[in-house]
Amino acid sequence: MWYMINGDLPKKKGRCLGGNEGRGIELLDDITSMKYEQVLPPFVKSHRREILLNQFLELKGKLYIPANVHNSIKWSHSDPLIPLSTVKNIFLKD
Repeated sequence: MWYMINGDLPKKKGRCLGGNEGRGIELLDDITSMKYEQVLPPFVKSHRREILLNQFLELKGKLYIPANVHNSIKWSHSDPLIPLSTVKNIFLKD
């Protein structure tokens, strides 16, 4: 199944949903599980996806990969997770 983004189909790059989208979904799944299990630190909290993911990666490390991530979308030094935003969360209030 393809997801529509801004009325257009995403370009397939040999990965589910292409680019970072599948990777971000896996990280959000991990965040959701940790929140449900009440083990997510309270400072990992935002209504903005980019900020939430950046806070989580600051906690876990930029190369953190959740255990359930499929090999086809895993990131590494040679295929890094593209920075999600250059916005510093210190300036934004949720």
